[in-house]
Amino acid sequence: SIENNDNDIVSDNGDSVRTIKDDNTDLIDKIYRTYGYKVTYGSEENYYYDGQECSILTDNNEANVTLNQIYKISSRFPNNFFRTMVKQNGFRIVLFSYMPYDTAGVASYEIPGDNVLYLSIHQAFLDRTFYHETWHMMENYMSYFDNDPFNNWINLNPSDFKYGSDGVVYTLLNNVNHGTTCFITEYGKTNQHEDRAEIFADLMFRPYKKPYMDAEYGVNTKAKNLALILRRYFPNATGSAWENWITW
Repeated sequence: SIENNDNDIVSDNGDSVRTIKDDNTDLIDKIYRTYGYKVTYGSEENYYYDGQECSILTDNNEANVTLNQIYKISSRFPNNFFRTMVKQNGFRIVLFSYMPYDTAGVASYEIPGDNVLYLSIHQAFLDRTFYHETWHMMENYMSYFDNDPFNNWINLNPSDFKYGSDGVVYTLLNNVNHGTTCFITEYGKTNQHEDRAEIFADLMFRPYKKPYMDAEYGVNTKAKNLALILRRYFPNATGSAWENWITW
């Protein structure tokens, strides 16, 4: 095998020459056939985040690694999960080499029926970003059927808490009152959408159950509420990966 100037590894089995880009085309087709959504990368699509252009992904070897990651990550969702969203309001992924301001991912709903998840491949936890941003698209999907499926969410927070104004309390690292430990991260205290996205990402990302998913924690109360509502909107949600660590 040899390496060409497009960073493709070229192999010749005696009958044909095959490149990493060919493998990527097959991987993209495999993702589509298995999960029902499309992935693209390269110069065919530009995206501007906060006025700055994202860096196009041209390295096919790097794309190959990420496509394999995405295929594996997607297997943690229930059968027909992505097809459910594609049918209603769209779901597809565009990969970039970098996004401005070290942004890991963005969920975009700018075009009805063509919701897009933009991902930077150069990040430490692509799977967690995938789960977080997919949650935002899940909420957008649910809003087609119910304007506010989480209308009682704020009642799960301590009575004196307000999104966007709280400083140092009620998170996992700085609160010893389990009942009021209601947030995975400080970012989750920005607004209720990020709160749910952080909890969902954590449920999907963790390889084992954490103590804050025990019954006495506010985080677990929220996770249970989130999971029960998802059962109304997504087929095969009961017993899905996001329910694995919840204490019922």
